[in-house]
Amino acid sequence: MSPVEATVSRQAIVDAAVEVVTAAGLDALTYRRVAAQVGCSTSPVVAAFPNASALAQAAVEEINRLFGEHLAAGAAGRPDNPFLGMGMAYVDFAACWPSRFAALFLSDQVGQASFDNLVDDNIHAFVFAALGGQPSLDAAKTRALVTDMWIYVHGMATFIATNTLTAQPADIERRLRAVMRGFRLAATENEDTQKEGRNE
Repeated sequence: MSPVEATVSRQAIVDAAVEVVTAAGLDALTYRRVAAQVGCSTSPVVAAFPNASALAQAAVEEINRLFGEHLAAGAAGRPDNPFLGMGMAYVDFAACWPSRFAALFLSDQVGQASFDNLVDDNIHAFVFAALGGQPSLDAAKTRALVTDMWIYVHGMATFIATNTLTAQPADIERRLRAVMRGFRLAATENEDTQKEGRNE
């Protein structure tokens, strides 16, 4: 390894790995491609990541971080409805970076967290706070609503990432608003039905 190559940072290698995944998918991630993206030999890449699995894991972790930032920005951009903003950002990520979305959710090469962890209350507290103002929904019903919506949003994003569905942002927003109203109504009706049963 030359003195210049010795200065190649781990983050530069991870960034290059993300670019390779973005352009060609997780299956295309190799030492040689990452080195070419950085502009160095494979030596610094191998020194930072002694096996291909570690390199893939690091790339996916960085993509997941970027994904989280994208969702947070979407939520912040819709202060009147951060839940909708996050849903729009989720689908937008799949549309803009289908290979990154596939690396996160459609690959069996890198282990993923369970769905229950993805909707953990602590991680997405702002979502629950946004929906918790509904007087007829308790915490459990709110969490169920979030889970139902997430399943729908993830399905739409997957269809778009795999070119099964083409939709404009206005169409996506219309669908998400309609489904959100439906799930809210269903959750409210279920809550009211349970209250009526307890009062009989």
